[in-house]
Amino acid sequence: MAHFDSEAESICAELPEAKTEIVPPFEKICTNGCRCSASAPPDADPRTVYDCNKWSSRDWKLLRFMGMYTLDETVNPTVYFHHKASWRRTAQGCRLEFTVYGDLDGDGVYSTYEAMTETQPDGAIGEWADESLLLE
Repeated sequence: MAHFDSEAESICAELPEAKTEIVPPFEKICTNGCRCSASAPPDADPRTVYDCNKWSSRDWKLLRFMGMYTLDETVNPTVYFHHKASWRRTAQGCRLEFTVYGDLDGDGVYSTYEAMTETQPDGAIGEWADESLLLE
């Protein structure tokens, strides 16, 4: 979110409105970790293996989403949550909405964390305060 706050003007100039896919897709079970298909062992449960190239979409790259990458900027081989992001131009500048879904205890019920921020065209924090919600 800090990257978005500082780069919102250029991000929204390049893509005034964007919405990522949910990665990994919801049909994948990530409670005990989802793995990249390229690095998964041959006996891996196919319900936990997904295409990590989904992180290389233009939208994810503009956000520089570091929750999915290791320090050497390679894709983290295992993730435990499903992620989604979207942004759009607003009267104040640009608004980012970021959502994380996780089945924390493997019961099929997802907890959802949402964070939002809105910036003015100069990149300063806008009228919307940073906010976050946890829903289940």
